[in-house]
Amino acid sequence: MDRSLPNGWNFALPNEEFRTADGTTFDGAGIPPRHRTPVFTEQELEQGRDSAPAKARQMLRP
Repeated sequence: MDRSLPNGWNFALPNEEFRTADGTTFDGAGIPPRHRTPVFTEQELEQGRDSAPAKARQMLRP
């Protein structure tokens, strides 16, 4: 559902709710990940690193 504000901005809101066959909805919480990896740990923050993209690439390799 698209709307316009008086200042010219536009925004959209969902006007439907999608559910799985068993009635579960993921609106708000989102779809939970199948694989979890720690991100933004103290060690990574100190080193200025983010290991999540590297883990994702590793998992996507054939």
